[in-house]
Amino acid sequence: MALVNLRAALESLLGPARAGTFTDADLRLLLEGGYATMDDLKDASHTGLQQAGLRPARADQIIHAQASAAGLGVGSAAGVGDAATLRGLPAVFGSVSRVMHAGASIGTAVRVATFGDGTGNIVLTARHCIEEGGACLHDLSAFRSALRFVAARADLDVAVFRGRRGPGLWLRQWTLLPGEWLGVASFPLAVNQELAADDASLPPGGAGGAAAGSAGPVMTTA
Repeated sequence: MALVNLRAALESLLGPARAGTFTDADLRLLLEGGYATMDDLKDASHTGLQQAGLRPARADQIIHAQASAAGLGVGSAAGVGDAATLRGLPAVFGSVSRVMHAGASIGTAVRVATFGDGTGNIVLTARHCIEEGGACLHDLSAFRSALRFVAARADLDVAVFRGRRGPGLWLRQWTLLPGEWLGVASFPLAVNQELAADDASLPPGGAGGAAAGSAGPVMTTA
């Protein structure tokens, strides 16, 4: 009966198709790890799922579904991913920042979670935003701290930096299916021109950078 109930919870969280990739052996590992109900699955961490012996791909599916249920990422349930839900999600405000250079905002950065507590010091941004004359701009900052250049890929238009450790977003690999929601958090140029506020006006834990504005990053869905 416990297996039946857990599979029903998985189907409710993931949908029948994705839940079908979980074998009975996977379900037994979840039960042995203490994951028996929908609430258990919603509260699960990636570290906890892996410690229970669940394969990384299966753990990713559960974490992905948690993000969808919270309104961040993708999902198919009615109302999931709408801009209002995304705007109130605390994780976004602590993990997305303006990239600053010479007192001006030149792009958007995201901090990646690399530690078990959901924090990290790896910062990603678009390569074209921080390049000038084929070289990386100097004295860049994000999250109210200096960035140290690590690497860049022109073909992927991505630049990697190290910065201040803080809350980050987990990088996951999964297939985005047609019709699913995709949430995007960024600081468009138009917003930078309209919002003129200094760091002092930001709420605690907000995205850093001069002229960041109290509204935080713009949230859109596609």
